[in-house]
Amino acid sequence: MASIKKDKQTKRYYYRISYKDVDGKYKTKTKKGFPTKKEAELAAKEEEIRIKNEGIADPSEIVLADFYDDYVVVDYNQPIYQVRNFKKLSLYSDMRIENLAIPLYKRMFLDAPNAFVTIRSLLHSKEFGISEWANDFLQQGENVITRMFMASSRSYKKFRMNTLKGISVKQLYTLIPMPRFIWVCELYRMDDYENLLSFGEIVIDATSSPNRGHRSLILMHYPKTIAYRNPNQTEVGFDEMAELMADDLFPGYRENLDKIDNVL
Repeated sequence: MASIKKDKQTKRYYYRISYKDVDGKYKTKTKKGFPTKKEAELAAKEEEIRIKNEGIADPSEIVLADFYDDYVVVDYNQPIYQVRNFKKLSLYSDMRIENLAIPLYKRMFLDAPNAFVTIRSLLHSKEFGISEWANDFLQQGENVITRMFMASSRSYKKFRMNTLKGISVKQLYTLIPMPRFIWVCELYRMDDYENLLSFGEIVIDATSSPNRGHRSLILMHYPKTIAYRNPNQTEVGFDEMAELMADDLFPGYRENLDKIDNVL
């Protein structure tokens, strides 16, 4: 449970969360600088959900590998090419993993910061934004959680085909032309995020140039509406738009990486 307090010196609010990490140790997470108590409470709730789902208190500090248990370690401070568990990669107790560097595909020009700027602009725009297309679904002033990630269009379409409801919706996702890699931003209500049930999403072209802006948009999926455009289209607009019979929630994407067996 988070505690919300006001800093007497700065006059701003902060939250403090006590939790048990993946190793069973009790820790605390504190974040300061919120202008209002409500903002601190919302941020604390998001962080509590993140801790529950991921077992960590800060995504910038990696304390658990979600992909494999063992790794081949090349560290010249210890015997190299050793197979070690992620929790004990080093012989030295004070060493920890702070960052993972993953190279982008050679034709992938839209990096994460530029993708975030583009998606944020789309979500706030009058033509493609939440206020225009999800106004009847959300309550006035209701907060929305965004979850942004990169995926291959092949695995993304496969996942949507297996989890979406309705034959027409599945067919539409299959027919939408997409490049090899995409950026996806899923949209959640606060109460639905814990179960990873999304009410909408924005998909943009990860191989697009950063200066294309809204022209990087591929797909817009809001309650009762799906619209898409060809990635090579030069003008902002949609090739096709379809109205859905229901505003069903759909599962958040969970298959960003596939396990590789029998690696030598």
